[in-house]
Amino acid sequence: EPLETEPATRTTERRGREPRRTPAGRRWTQGRGRVVSMIAHVVLFKPKHDLSAAERQTVIDDLQSAASAIPTVRGFRVGRRIRHGHPGYEQLMREDFEYVVIIEFDDVAGLSAYLAHPKHAAIGSHFMQAAEAALAYDYEMEDWTAKKS
Repeated sequence: EPLETEPATRTTERRGREPRRTPAGRRWTQGRGRVVSMIAHVVLFKPKHDLSAAERQTVIDDLQSAASAIPTVRGFRVGRRIRHGHPGYEQLMREDFEYVVIIEFDDVAGLSAYLAHPKHAAIGSHFMQAAEAALAYDYEMEDWTAKKS
């Protein structure tokens, strides 16, 4: 069943903070009123062990440049893996991806524009040369903390 767009202005209440508005006033629905609040481009990254400081800095600079230069990017988050030591899934992971990049878009068209942008090409060339291993996936994300309007 294809996604349909509906014009909407949606505000979500967040404890102790200002209300958050969905960018571009768009709501994506499918089926029984499910709200897809964004598209997430998720990249898991394990850098090469022998990566020089200059090569690391080039990857960081390219990521920061893309975050600010590509207009369809709604959010751009970079993180480093933490280990909590509790038994369970942490010990079951076969591959140790030290870093994650999560890039948010309003819709698939925004993701497509990002992937076609020259700044993304710069990231891709340095990123793959610096990676021992990497995974990239795209997801439709639902905000389960948002109150239904």
